[in-house]
Amino acid sequence: MHSETKQAVLHSVQKTLLSLHSEVFADMLRLPVPPEAQMYERVPLDQLPDTAEQVETMLDCLYKPNSLHQVMDTTKYAISDIREVAVDKLETQWPIALEEWTALDRHKERLHSERLHALHGTLMTVTILSQIPEVASAIRLARDFDVPSILRATFYEASLINPVHDWDTW
Repeated sequence: MHSETKQAVLHSVQKTLLSLHSEVFADMLRLPVPPEAQMYERVPLDQLPDTAEQVETMLDCLYKPNSLHQVMDTTKYAISDIREVAVDKLETQWPIALEEWTALDRHKERLHSERLHALHGTLMTVTILSQIPEVASAIRLARDFDVPSILRATFYEASLINPVHDWDTW
């Protein structure tokens, strides 16, 4: 695979992995390789219009399916099984059901209480804050990558933010 940047970045990726997870790549790889195809070490090159960083993020989705950022590139390349896992993680962070929301809210209150008892600037403070999903990023992610199921919860959470509070000093 070759990405469209100022400098060529090549990735050697298993066809079976691409085909297994992506409908787009499965269809592309079913096509016969034309005789005039550009080759690298006797392997055909497929040039993608994405930046090297976008291709690397997409490949991370395939090789390391653990992160929420994966929802981004799984949409474009129809990597539905990994997208489903990423959306499930988002929906866990931003639940729809009242009971789940209440439980999550209690958990956040407990984390906030622990943070107040921790010394400011310590590792514990950073750890606690990293466990609370950031609402503006979640809204942006939901809108950009078609995950409307979390929007109600994220907008509700955003409405609770006191505009005089500075996130960096909270």
